[in-house]
Amino acid sequence: MKHRTLSLEEVASLGGVSLARVRSWIKKKVLRAEQVEGIGLRVHTADMIDFLVRYNMAIPESIVPLNAKKILFVHGEGSDTRSFMKFVINFLMELKKGRREFIIDHISYGSEAKMKMMVLRPDLVILDMTGGDKDALAFCTLIKEIEYFSSVKLIGIIDSALPVDLTAAIKKCGIEEVVPVSVAIDPFTRKVLEHYL
Repeated sequence: MKHRTLSLEEVASLGGVSLARVRSWIKKKVLRAEQVEGIGLRVHTADMIDFLVRYNMAIPESIVPLNAKKILFVHGEGSDTRSFMKFVINFLMELKKGRREFIIDHISYGSEAKMKMMVLRPDLVILDMTGGDKDALAFCTLIKEIEYFSSVKLIGIIDSALPVDLTAAIKKCGIEEVVPVSVAIDPFTRKVLEHYL
């Protein structure tokens, strides 16, 4: 599945656009394509998925690798971006060691985050709570109100120990687990793969 390619007509059909639009994307180099001898221009499914994620378009299940899991990172504007990004990079490097397929995207809290949830349909959402919990709790409450997202797993990342008074609010909004940004990545990643993906 990794090496499967799509014709430009298939790309147009999957994207719900004209063949001229697909050619325009390729010409502008926003969608990668390669010339295959005797066949013509082809787009690798991985490049198509990257394109769809980048431009916030739905990913048709027909091109998603078998058993691929989707992870969405949601970060805050006022958060400790440096520590959260360090966590994300270490987590992704640990995930990369496995032989599993992942589709990964990120977005900041706000009006577009709900749209990203609808388009990506993630299996796991990792929430940046390093700048406080208000945005994360509001976001969780919003998505858990939509029945379609009831099976989505939520993990919150905080910068220090969780204040006791937030425990009830976190459980109420559906966050499965809250961990400090300084968590040991190797055992945390194993736990995520075993229990959440």
